Amino acid sequence: MARAAPFHAYAGTLLSMREVVLWVVAMLITWCLLVGIAIAVLSWRLDRRNRVSPNHPSSAPMMWLWSPARPALLHRRLRRTVQMSRLAVALPSANDPELSVPRLREQLEQQSVVLDHHVVLSSRLARPHRRVALRQLDHQVTELEHVARRLTSLDQRPPGVRSSGWHQSPADALARLSDDLHLLEEAQAEVDEVDRVGYTKPDAYTGAPAIASAGQNVGNHPQPFERVGGTPGIDAGEGPFEAIGNRVDPTTGP
Repeated sequence: MARAAPFHAYAGTLLSMREVVLWVVAMLITWCLLVGIAIAVLSWRLDRRNRVSPNHPSSAPMMWLWSPARPALLHRRLRRTVQMSRLAVALPSANDPELSVPRLREQLEQQSVVLDHHVVLSSRLARPHRRVALRQLDHQVTELEHVARRLTSLDQRPPGVRSSGWHQSPADALARLSDDLHLLEEAQAEVDEVDRVGYTKPDAYTGAPAIASAGQNVGNHPQPFERVGGTPGIDAGEGPFEAIGNRVDPTTGP
């Protein structure tokens, strides 16, 4: 007759199975929590991204982030307008006057939020009324985009930087700067050519390079000595040393 297994063996098996079940339950709970947290974070990020203004919640549906419908297109245009103005214009401070670029940017952002709310309401109308309302809102959004471009084109300089006076877009300002630089390069090339010709022009008597007189500038370089008494070595009775002796230093006199 077989001997029965002891009770503590069965108890050990039950305890091990219970531990396995607890581990499985704990992993399932952990996985569900991680998935829930990921979904919550993703929803929060999509909600923030779907806002026209980061400071104001939007009632626009989440699918308007990628929908090709006309209300969704207007909604995304308003978002881009606010983003462009925020990148180009600083946030207003308490010291800014009422009529200032940061204050105008803040008002433009508030108007964008109002238009976005009207777009959401118009999308819920019946088709004939919705079409008319969206057409009017399209014109208003276009005007808002134009105002935003004018606002961002104003002269916005860091503190301490003087105005260029051009009042142009960066692309036009750089093009004008390149043209002015080209003119300066041409002028410098002409000056260099005059310097080269001035130093290598042959003397009328000897064919040697001419020596500039005192007070003359050859290539904008003043010459300290002048030649007196004619051409050295040509005048009668002058040798090389006598010719050198006839040169006068203009700073000390003869």
